[in-house]
Amino acid sequence: MNPKIKFLIYFAVLIGLVLLGFSFVFFHRYYPSFSLQSFLRHAEEYAIEKEFQQQAPKETPKPETIKVPILVYHSVRQLHLLEPAYNRQFITTPDVFEKELQYLKTNGYTVISFDAFVNQLLENTPLPPKPVVITFDDGWQSQYANAFPLLQKYGDTATFFIYTNAIGHKHFLTWEQVKNLDAAGMTIGSHTKSHPYLLKITAKQRLIEEIAGSKQIIESQLGKKIDFFAYPFGHYNKAVIDAVKEAGYKAARSFYRGVYNTKDDLFTLKVIRASNDFNEFVKDLNG
Repeated sequence: MNPKIKFLIYFAVLIGLVLLGFSFVFFHRYYPSFSLQSFLRHAEEYAIEKEFQQQAPKETPKPETIKVPILVYHSVRQLHLLEPAYNRQFITTPDVFEKELQYLKTNGYTVISFDAFVNQLLENTPLPPKPVVITFDDGWQSQYANAFPLLQKYGDTATFFIYTNAIGHKHFLTWEQVKNLDAAGMTIGSHTKSHPYLLKITAKQRLIEEIAGSKQIIESQLGKKIDFFAYPFGHYNKAVIDAVKEAGYKAARSFYRGVYNTKDDLFTLKVIRASNDFNEFVKDLNG
């Protein structure tokens, strides 16, 4: 290769690395909620979702089906300059989140607990008109800083699915904050210990460690039983579902789209993936 061309290639790569490094330093300096971990996690989730989006089970409402939208949020924070699309889809800004809570309140929706929804499926207990469930994944610090005060402002409850290895680390909830959420009437659920892609785990003992192990850790911290589980990346297979049942959970939530569920769906509950698009939120909710 021509030495000049080789030099230009090396120079371009070097400049790219410098700019990338500057970007991360800039984000950390001016946007404390930004993290390389969230950047990489969201990129991984985006890639997995693209791979499996065609495999989502089709929603076929049955006579016994009930419509209870389960909303799923991740980070609740401001968007950063030049933030990539695969990161943006997992972020809801505080003003949009509040706008969505306002919409629920003014349009006759009632936010219910995950437990109330599951009890309806199990025991056919009555629910209020237009019920909806709010959930959060991963245990990001921004959920406590930005979403929790708004939930309290509007008198709403929510379920926070946390993966235990992250708790206490930068940009994630602390155990004290998890306990505060629980004391305030929020529900705490499990999202495994390390947020692995469970379909790639073939050793049953590893599944047990991730699924039952996280349950035991949360229960030891809160001093109460943990009944609900959310699959990391939202996907599952028979071995994973069996491990969730054997761990003693009452129900599990997927990441597949849908608003209709039956008792048969207790361990594959479908959801609405909340984004920063308010119009899409309204469309999904009323679909």
